[in-house]
Amino acid sequence: MKKNILFISILFALFSGLSAGEGWITDFKKAKELAKKENKPIFANFTGSDWCGTCVFMEKNVFSKKSFLDYAKEKFVLFMADYPRETAQDPVLAKQNEALAAQYRVRGFPTLLVLNAKGDPLAQSEYFVADPEDYIRHLNSFFTMNK
Repeated sequence: MKKNILFISILFALFSGLSAGEGWITDFKKAKELAKKENKPIFANFTGSDWCGTCVFMEKNVFSKKSFLDYAKEKFVLFMADYPRETAQDPVLAKQNEALAAQYRVRGFPTLLVLNAKGDPLAQSEYFVADPEDYIRHLNSFFTMNK
């Protein structure tokens, strides 16, 4: 029994930092390393996945859609910091996310940031009712603003 619990704990630790859905990394250190390696900004989604209605809407109607994922994987490293109320979360991940919420002054959910590979904020995306194509145009505006 103890071996099974240990094995499950090891598997959880190995995979919990890789993704929280298709393409989303949950380990911030890994997200920054990948952003540096791929020379891409980080799209950071601070979410309350199991209680925040707006977060659930964005996940269901934008972030999980193929058109958004194809675009985002080309342009960004996708990072998700989740703050669930009902779903169990690894304590190490919860501690990382709490520190990030303090660092980036997250006051509500969703908070959507574009960060450079060092983790410095470049832009903050506001929530608005959108389909994937509208949201892609919104994110593209960050790149055209700085030209």
